[in-house]
Parts: sequence; structure tokens; C-alpha cells
Amino acid sequence: MLLVETRTEKSARELPQPFGTVVFRGGAWDLSHLEPFVFKAVVAPGLEVSVLVLFSCHCFTKSFRWDARPALEIPEHEIYADERERRVLCEQRYNLSRRLLR
Repeated sequence: MLLVETRTEKSARELPQPFGTVVFRGGAWDLSHLEPFVFKAVVAPGLEVSVLVLFSCHCFTKSFRWDARPALEIPEHEIYADERERRVLCEQRYNLSRRLLR
């Protein structure tokens, strides 16, 4: 079964910025590289689709189980929380996302 949702190119720009300001150890992280975007792809002769790319907080956080510290010892300012989950800010993932995405 193929599910297709029609969106225009401006749809990505109309989406809210998915992440608020994130501060880690005194420095503000620029997450603008994680803003949604749309690109077109030809998937078959005569068939072009628009692909909407969205990013999750997994690009700059990690699971509590991957942190060497017990969960209760992780400072609150190193925890990112949104309406779906709580995760630990991860400088390595943030730096990799800056280098690899876009």
C-alpha cells in the first residue's frame, strides 16, 4: 500500500521550528540545520515526488541508557524534554549533525 500526502514546497517553511533554544554547558547550540526542508526526486520516468525531510531531537541527544552516569545524577540542564520524550543532550551527536547534515 502506497500512502501519498500532497504538500507544496512552502509546507516545510510553514512548519514550526521543531526545537527551541538549546544551551549546553553555557553555549547556545544553533539548530537551524535541523529545520524541515523539501526536495524533489524523480522516482520513475515521468513521476516526480516532493520529499519532506523532518529531523528529531535524536540528532543532538541520546538515550539515558547510553549515558555512563546514573539517570538521577544527570543535571537537569543537560536534559532535553519535549512533549514526547526526555533525552540527554549529546555534544558528539550535535557536532556530527552539524558536519553531516545538509
